[in-house]
Amino acid sequence: MNCTALIVTFNRLEKLKKTIEETMKVGFSHIMVVNNGSSDGTEDWLNTLTEGSIVVLNLPTNIGGAGGFKAGSQYICDNIPTDWVFFYDDDAYPESDIIKKFSKIECGKYEVYAAFVRDLKGNSCPMNLPFSKIPLTLLDTIRYIKNKERFIPAINKRTEVQTVSFVGMIIRSTLLKKNTKKIHDELFLYFDDLYFGYQLFLSGEKICYVPELIFNHDVSIQGKVISPEWKAYYLCRNLILSKHIFSHGEIYSNASICLRILKYTILIPWQKRRLKYIQYLFRGVKHGMQGISGKKH
Repeated sequence: MNCTALIVTFNRLEKLKKTIEETMKVGFSHIMVVNNGSSDGTEDWLNTLTEGSIVVLNLPTNIGGAGGFKAGSQYICDNIPTDWVFFYDDDAYPESDIIKKFSKIECGKYEVYAAFVRDLKGNSCPMNLPFSKIPLTLLDTIRYIKNKERFIPAINKRTEVQTVSFVGMIIRSTLLKKNTKKIHDELFLYFDDLYFGYQLFLSGEKICYVPELIFNHDVSIQGKVISPEWKAYYLCRNLILSKHIFSHGEIYSNASICLRILKYTILIPWQKRRLKYIQYLFRGVKHGMQGISGKKH
């Protein structure tokens, strides 16, 4: 079984060094690193790596996580013979035994898997948990707020799910090749992985969440603070842009989108630069309604 790691990086050289160090322990046939136009010396450091398994794609500009994963997927499908592709960011890495465990788990029934993603303290990363059922409607969204367990898999139980995270997704290369266009690089950041997974689900693909497959994610939970403030722009805009992506079979109702944007509005008092946050928030809503996509911060 040939397995390839796909890592997207932007200006996080020290974290990338740790990720590459841990990734080398896994035994991937290839390690694909997409450098998203970093300006912190990442390209120079990547040029010093001599391991034959490492393939580097240096992009001239930052096209976001969505663009980086799409570019990396296209490169792998066109140039690297492999069976499976493991997706993750430059601040994450799989456990060293993940391929050994995956070889015992993999079966013909599934072509997409979602791994368990934990922080460095061993706690589950909520942002990387797939949905066993997406809260599509306003009523579902309210139910999700009250009781998230109804919509996410039990952490320690294998479950079929409807979405994936690009930290911890494992996908058969032949399926990825057929569906690369479903990675919406115009989103730049946020919701690209959720929409990708849900489009696969709608097309009839079964996705299996497997807690035995573990990724570590060096992420700090900031609670109610969204930092930097420009992230609020993509969180709001890309919610609304789902109306363009899912022209048949919407992912969120209008009322559900409004409630989610209201949540970000309620967070204004906790932001460090409130005026800047508000500006990004309202611009995101405006651009979403106008159908404007791409990098806009």
